[in-house]
Amino acid sequence: MACDELSLACQKVGRFLHDFAILEKEINERIVDILRLKDEAADVVTHSLDFTKKSNILRTIAVATAPKDAKKSVDKLFNRIADHNEERILMAHSGFEPAANEAVQFKRTVAVETDQ
Repeated sequence: MACDELSLACQKVGRFLHDFAILEKEINERIVDILRLKDEAADVVTHSLDFTKKSNILRTIAVATAPKDAKKSVDKLFNRIADHNEERILMAHSGFEPAANEAVQFKRTVAVETDQ
């Protein structure tokens, strides 16, 4: 494995995690706005909830308050956010290496149930 290939793989993973952190920051800010949290209370609430819970809070509010013709598109947006979170979990908790065509291959161990 060439050092340049590994550097490119690390750059891609780092960029995804960076962009995801911006998304989470924006979700935190919307929750703070909606709940009208101030200072330390804002930090306590946003840092004590995992990403899925924060996203579900915002999703519930967004779908409930969206115009009727926009509810499906709002729900689809949050489905895509959930998909990106699954990718983030994979990236954050799995080893990886460069793959063909400048792709990144993640290595995850999965338990497989066997018939006995």
